[in-house]
Amino acid sequence: MAPRLQEEAEERGSALLLALILLALLGLVGAEVLRASRAVALRAEHDPRGATLAADTALAKAKVALLAAPDEAWSMAPNSARLLLEEDGAQVMLTCLSQTPPGPVFLLEATAPPVTLRAWVRLSARAAPLPGPALAALLSNGDVRLTGNVSVDGRDHASDGQLTGDAGVLGVLAGGSIDVEGSAQVGGVGLAPSHPGAPGALDPGSTLWTEPDPRDGLDDDGDGLIDEAGPPADADAVLLRPAGTLRALAQGSGTFFTSLADYEAWRAASNPQTAGGKVVFLELPPTVSRVALTLPDNAVLDRRAAPRFPAPEPSIVVATRVGGGLEVGPLHAPEGFQGVAVLDRLRNANGTGSVIGMLVALDGGSHTLGNGALRVLFSAEVLASLPGDSRLELAFLFWTQR
Repeated sequence: MAPRLQEEAEERGSALLLALILLALLGLVGAEVLRASRAVALRAEHDPRGATLAADTALAKAKVALLAAPDEAWSMAPNSARLLLEEDGAQVMLTCLSQTPPGPVFLLEATAPPVTLRAWVRLSARAAPLPGPALAALLSNGDVRLTGNVSVDGRDHASDGQLTGDAGVLGVLAGGSIDVEGSAQVGGVGLAPSHPGAPGALDPGSTLWTEPDPRDGLDDDGDGLIDEAGPPADADAVLLRPAGTLRALAQGSGTFFTSLADYEAWRAASNPQTAGGKVVFLELPPTVSRVALTLPDNAVLDRRAAPRFPAPEPSIVVATRVGGGLEVGPLHAPEGFQGVAVLDRLRNANGTGSVIGMLVALDGGSHTLGNGALRVLFSAEVLASLPGDSRLELAFLFWTQR
């Protein structure tokens, strides 16, 4: 054989040998990958501890996510679902099963194939006592006109409406004028109610909501706020709470209403015990300009009358509309409402009931409290027991694994 042909034959033989070696190596690698894949599948099928751990971890993270952002969950319609969390090969679906008090019920499904963990949970909010402001029995950003036989008393009262002996606070504090007409009376700071108002019990054109130095980082006027430059704009600001606190508490207790009919149905079905300790938030559509509102009856004025029942707790009632400016007229008070009622605009009050705690009219316009014989009685005891900060809780009802 010629030397050149022999050399080419040797080169072809070397290439063929190299190709065979590479094919053998690829076959070994492929077999190992297939074996490992089958082993993983078998472990997942027959020993799913890894999948169970992944699903359980995802479920724990989903609980944290649900507590950190509860608003979307509270607004879910029954039987609706959404993806709550997805990471590390696992995902958690959130399904709303009901939106009834004492809190919505959800199904959490955490899946890490082939394992699915299901947990039925209830989301609720507990209220801790919140100290309230103590400026006056009747607070208003605008002008106040008292008529009829209305009585506003800033002297301190117990939750049953009886005087404690403490001097208390102002009767009426207003950003505008205060007119006491008819047979209306005002008292406060240790002075009994009188007509046209006990000297020193009224503060028209008040500057208590505007500090002398709104940049010194101090509570110059002693109202619990630091460096405020004007009156509070909403109920949360009145009670020194972060924006959205009262709404969240009402949603958590099933007492957030967007129609007057729903609120009235709840009120009619309540008694002093079940209506107490609640934040009731009525937010009507912007098309509603005026409503007649009856406050819930949550007070026992004679503590000896119901010794077998627990003492009712104070409540907070907020009545507004989307965008603000809701006029309440007339306002009906039951025999006893203990707590704080925060309204946009007040136009008359009927009946002979009592508001024990504080009444607030937010708008900067004119407000009228009159025609009836309503009593507004300041109570430090009530303000110290208001429902306040929300502590969200997630209660596991039961769970399954498959």
